[in-house]
Amino acid sequence: MKTLDRLLLASGLLIPLWLLAGVWVTALAYPGYDHLQQARLLRGCPWSA
Repeated sequence: MKTLDRLLLASGLLIPLWLLAGVWVTALAYPGYDHLQQARLLRGCPWSA
C-alpha cells in the first residue's frame, strides 16, 4: 500500500471523530442544549415539548 493511500485511509477514519468533537464542543457553548431533545423536536414527537 502506498503512503498516500495510507494517509487517505487514516484521514477517512479520523474525520468522524473530528466531526463528533466539533459537535460536542459546539453543544457546550449552548447551556441546556440536549441532542435527544432537539432530535425529538425536529421529528415532531408529542413528548418533546
